[in-house]
Amino acid sequence: MSQLPTPSCSDQILLKEKIVTTTITVSGDWMRLTRIVVIVGLALVLQPVLKATYSIPSARTITWAGKAGLDPVGGIPSAGWATVPCNVIADGVTNQVSQINSCISGAVANRVVKLPCGAIVANGTISMKSNVALRGCAPLRYPTTVLPAADAAVTTLVLNGNQVLFNGGSKTANWTPYGANSGIAVSSGYTKDSTQLTVANTTGLTVNGWISLYQNEDTSLMSWRGINYLGEDCGCSTPHAWQQYTKITAMNGNVLTIDPPVYQVSPSPTGVAVRPQSFGVQMAGLEDVRLQGNNTGTLVRFNFTAYVWLKGIETYGGGDNSGENHILGTFSHNVEIRDSIVHDGGSFNSGANYGIGSYWWNSAYKIENNEIYHTRHSIIFEAGMSGAFIGYNYCHDNAEGEDFSFLSEDCTPNHGANPMMNLWEGNWCQQFYSDYTQGSASYNTLFRNYGYGTRTEFHPASGMPFRIGPFSRDYNLVGNVSGRSSWTSGTAVCNSASCSGNIAYEFGVHTDGSYLDSQSRSTALLQGNYDDVTGGVAVWDNSDHSLPASLYYGSKPAFLGSCAWPAFGPDVPTQIQTLPAKERATGGAGCSGPSAPTAPANLRIQP
Repeated sequence: MSQLPTPSCSDQILLKEKIVTTTITVSGDWMRLTRIVVIVGLALVLQPVLKATYSIPSARTITWAGKAGLDPVGGIPSAGWATVPCNVIADGVTNQVSQINSCISGAVANRVVKLPCGAIVANGTISMKSNVALRGCAPLRYPTTVLPAADAAVTTLVLNGNQVLFNGGSKTANWTPYGANSGIAVSSGYTKDSTQLTVANTTGLTVNGWISLYQNEDTSLMSWRGINYLGEDCGCSTPHAWQQYTKITAMNGNVLTIDPPVYQVSPSPTGVAVRPQSFGVQMAGLEDVRLQGNNTGTLVRFNFTAYVWLKGIETYGGGDNSGENHILGTFSHNVEIRDSIVHDGGSFNSGANYGIGSYWWNSAYKIENNEIYHTRHSIIFEAGMSGAFIGYNYCHDNAEGEDFSFLSEDCTPNHGANPMMNLWEGNWCQQFYSDYTQGSASYNTLFRNYGYGTRTEFHPASGMPFRIGPFSRDYNLVGNVSGRSSWTSGTAVCNSASCSGNIAYEFGVHTDGSYLDSQSRSTALLQGNYDDVTGGVAVWDNSDHSLPASLYYGSKPAFLGSCAWPAFGPDVPTQIQTLPAKERATGGAGCSGPSAPTAPANLRIQP
C-alpha cells in the first residue's frame, strides 16, 4: 500500500472526521454566529494542499458529455408529443395484447399511446415501433410496498412470460454472421479520436447511415477465452468483441467522416473493418408502467435499436432461466434507461434474474437514476459495451443463489469481452467487479462511486467493494469511496491473492481466488480514492488533488434535486451523501444525507 507523502510547509493538515457547520443565535444580541467550526476526531490524515483540478489523461478517456442515451438528440422527446388513449380492459384477466399492439401500430409518428390504470394482461409480445411511446396512466409511486398488480392507481402490464420488444432487425439482415472478416476493410484513420476512416470500398454505406467499427482480438491487451458467442455472435473462431457504433456524417470517395470518433484502439490492431448497420426501431419508449413477470423470460428487450428509452418503469419477476434479464439490450446504440425500479425474480442462479444487461454489440447507453435490488447482478455488461454512461444508480441486496454467504458483484463493468471506454459515475453499489468470466475489458472509468462492501437485509454478507480482475487493463479509479466506518484494519490496495482482512481495492484476482494478472494493477490509474481501512486516501497518482464534480455533467443535473452533488468522494462531507434513487427506496424525506456526527465533549484542536 502506498503511503501518503510527508507534509512540507506547503501542506495542510486535515482530520479524518469531517467539519460540522451549524448556526447558533446568541440570545439578547444582534449578532448571529454563522459558522462555528467543530473539528471532530483526533486521527490525522495528511493530504497535500489543493492544486489544479485533476484531469484523467486523454489517452485513457473519451468525451462522454452529451453523447450517451438520448442526449445527442436533445433528450427524451415524448414530453412534447400528443397523447392518444388506448382503450383496453384493465381487469387483470382478459388478454389485451392484440389491442395494445393495434394502438401502437395505428399511432402516427410522435405520439404517446396512453394506457388506463389497473392490471392489463398481455399474453403475447408487445411490439414497439419507431416514433411512438407507450405510457401508463400515472407516474409510479415510491417506495414500492405492494406487488405491482395490486396498485390500481398505476398501470401494470401482466406479462405472464412475455415481453415488451423493441425489435429493429436481425443479424442476418445486417451482415453475414459466419464470416470472420465479412466487413469492409479500414486502411487508415484507425487511431484514437480519429473522425475519418479510409475504407476499401463504400458498398452499402451512406451519409447519415450507421456503421459498426471493429477489430480482431489483440492478445497484447485482450482475451476472449475462446468463447465464440461473444462479439457479434458469429459462432466463428475469431469473434469481434472490440467494437463501437458510429454514424457516417460525410463521404468523400472512400473517406468516411464519422461521429462519435474512434473511441480507442489496441496496441497491435488487425482485421479492422466496418459493417453497415441498420437500427429498425428508433425514437421509441416505454414510460410510467409496471411490468409484472412470472419469473420466466426477459421482460424488456432492445434489439437493433437506436435512441430508445425506458423512463419511470418498474420490473418485477425477472426470468429464472439462463440468459434472462429484466431488461436486455443487444446490437443497440444510444439506449436510455432512467428513473426506474428493477427488482426480484424467483432464482438467483447463474445466468438468471439479471437486472439491466447488455450482450453482444452495444454502444453509448445511458443508465441513470435507477434502483436495482433482489437480482443476481444489477447492471451487467456481458460483452461488448462501449462509450456508455452509468450514473447515480442505487444498487443493493443483490445475491448469487449458489452461495448466499458470498457478496455478489452487483455493478459489473465486465462479464464478457470487451467493454471499453465506459464511465461509471456516482453509483451506490455493494460491489464493483470487472471479472474475467468471459474475457477482458479495458479503458473503463470508475469515478466518484460508493462501494459499501456489504449486503445488509437480503441474506447479509460482506466482501470487497472494488475488484478489478485479470485482463481488466488501463482502468481509471478516481474519487471513489470504499468500505464502511466499522473497518479498522485490512488492506487498502491489494495486488495479490494473499491479502487478508478488509480489502478496499483488489486487482488481478480471478473469481476462483487465483491471482492471474499483475497488469490489472500496473496499468490502472488510482487517484483520490477514499477507503475506510486507512481512513483516507491511500494513493494519489498525480499531484493535482482537486477533483471535478463530474466527468459527464458541466453543472448539477436537475434530477438530483436537493441532493448533494457530488454525492461521493474524498472531498465530500463524511465522504458519503445520498442519491434520489436511494431516497425513493427508503421513503426518505429528501436528500439531506447522513446525520452530522455529534461533537465530542472534550475537543482539542491540533495546532
